[in-house]
Amino acid sequence: STVGEKQVQDVDGAKVVVVVRVMCTPGERIGHVSEFQAGDGTYVERQFIYASTVGEKQVQDVDGAKVVVVVPAWKKHADVPDVGDLVTGQVLRLQKDRVELSILTVNDRQLNAEYRGVVRLQDIRQYEVDKLDVLDCFRPGDIVAARVLSLGDVRNFLLSTAEDQLGVVKATSINRHPMSRVSWQLMQCTGTGYKERRKVAKPPGVGGPVRIKP
Repeated sequence: STVGEKQVQDVDGAKVVVVVRVMCTPGERIGHVSEFQAGDGTYVERQFIYASTVGEKQVQDVDGAKVVVVVPAWKKHADVPDVGDLVTGQVLRLQKDRVELSILTVNDRQLNAEYRGVVRLQDIRQYEVDKLDVLDCFRPGDIVAARVLSLGDVRNFLLSTAEDQLGVVKATSINRHPMSRVSWQLMQCTGTGYKERRKVAKPPGVGGPVRIKP
């Protein structure tokens, strides 16, 4: 092991002291259960602890217990979306049951690596999902605010726009003019006045959507 500088970090309210740093690869033995607790990025086999990903080994003192973790290498070099983060993305393509986006920012920070996200049909809104048509919610090129639901692989994330404040925040009409918000499900072309359907994000300070039964 390579011993590095000690760092005190706050993880979920617990004071964590990082006392060891070393790079490792999947399947590499990094400890024994008699020495450490197995943490993120590791697995246990026959009482030995192994790395499950390429990354940096850290032996952490978590409230008095020594926990060995492996921080993925791709997390060390970029702001990476995490579960619960707010992201903005641009719609790349639509499918019958999903929307694919390129993630542009996470928690208002620009990314220095490319990540993709998917909003599944059931995660577009919270009600009447069975009546949804993806084309009534998004169009290619739209800028969308979304929340990270779960992590896929290292470059793809499952996203949700179900909250009222999430959805389309910027769009261009079929006539290539900017569009303005009319309601929670309509945007209007500033050049022609033509209205198009979207899953519109609620601006700050504006009440939630009023859903009128047909």
